[in-house]
Amino acid sequence: MNNFERVRDLVDAFVEIHGTNTEMNRGEFLEWVHETYENISAAKNNLYPTDISYNLFNAGLVDFPGPNLCLVYVEERNTFRLVGTNYKYTGPIWQYKNKSNERIVGNWVNGVCKMGETEIGTSLSEEVLSRREYVASEIKAELKAVPVSIKEEDNCILIDFQGILVCGISVEEENYKIYGASSEWAEATTYLCDEDADDTWFYYVETAEEVIGESVRLFLFEAKKGHRKETNAMNKAGNLRQIVTEDMFETAYRKFMTQAEENARTKKSRGPRIPEGFEFTNGRINGGNFTQHYGQGAASKTPYINWHVVSIYYVVDRARIFIGIEVDRYPHINKMKPLRREAFGNRKTDIAIFYETTKDKIDFNELYNKFISVSEEVMSIGLG
Repeated sequence: MNNFERVRDLVDAFVEIHGTNTEMNRGEFLEWVHETYENISAAKNNLYPTDISYNLFNAGLVDFPGPNLCLVYVEERNTFRLVGTNYKYTGPIWQYKNKSNERIVGNWVNGVCKMGETEIGTSLSEEVLSRREYVASEIKAELKAVPVSIKEEDNCILIDFQGILVCGISVEEENYKIYGASSEWAEATTYLCDEDADDTWFYYVETAEEVIGESVRLFLFEAKKGHRKETNAMNKAGNLRQIVTEDMFETAYRKFMTQAEENARTKKSRGPRIPEGFEFTNGRINGGNFTQHYGQGAASKTPYINWHVVSIYYVVDRARIFIGIEVDRYPHINKMKPLRREAFGNRKTDIAIFYETTKDKIDFNELYNKFISVSEEVMSIGLG
């Protein structure tokens, strides 16, 4: 196997457990890979995450799109989202991204790639543009209480839920095409659907009111189906107390604190990504979806151990320990009752705090039980 294939398989195994919402910057990603494959590192420059991203094109790679694409570049945060192979990505493919000569050299629609240079900001007729904007704004209003992403690109509207395209709408000159629908929806809707080349379904409606109503109903249908899958996955994961025992938790956190204090002394970020005693084999973590974060390059002032969206922080210079959730990472945070919210770090990240103590007063039994309590509440509400 070459390095691309090794990393592809590593990401696929990670996504199978964690889903497709994890993002890492370039350094974090290469550090994570290096923990499994020592011959791959940022220092050796022998693999670039840009070369295995769905939406970034490198003319030096002869097999694009090829079998090894497993990341999506997120421009807003300059990170890479781990999504795995066979991901149903929708969006443009960029060459020379963030440079003066950047251009779009192709597009993905629900996992189907079509290469061909496209002008950035392709002009639309005023009528099509007006209809697209109206339909998108009405769908956003209908789904305002739901964590949905609605994007407008050229004559299309893309409705995305948890990183996956639910459906697309193409605003045609005389009607509207709804595409990317599942076979289950094709059977449920009253409209006549046709199967597309990528095994999804499409159909046409005449008016804006029809396409708005159908798109909202389609989204809610697929979201409920996805929630059932998430619930089943949680049930299969078993009780968190059985996965991570109190002794296992205490051993891991003591080791984490020792490493964090050493990093604060040396001002350098050191330490494995997986907590002590949580083995990492073939992309699977023994003990649940746990990672630990000490910073990138320089030591972080707020290192933490993370499980999905729940984190246990250790502020070394104040010997402060607290359990929290980054507000922007969890769409259901308003359903929970934290002690308070507080901004941390250089980015002033807004964190909901559920428990707090100090190193000299730490009670591992209390810390463990509170962590389990908050995590189980997140599971009962749902991650998405």
